[in-house]
Amino acid sequence: MLQVVDWYTNEWDETQKNEFLIKLLLKLDERQHFFISNLLSVKQYKDFITLLPVHVSLRILSYLTPKQLVKASRVS
Repeated sequence: MLQVVDWYTNEWDETQKNEFLIKLLLKLDERQHFFISNLLSVKQYKDFITLLPVHVSLRILSYLTPKQLVKASRVS
């Protein structure tokens, strides 16, 4: 298995990687699809404020009231 991971990360181009992923996904059962779907959905949602430069984040947050900041802190 480590050899496949090495090929995937170091030797295959994007087309080869995509072809491999398609073939792999077609071999998985419903439980494995569910697992991957959950994993990807968690990764999809990010706290965009942490992705911005600090000065930009602070500028955006400065427009919020203290009450709004508390609400925002509960979701991020």
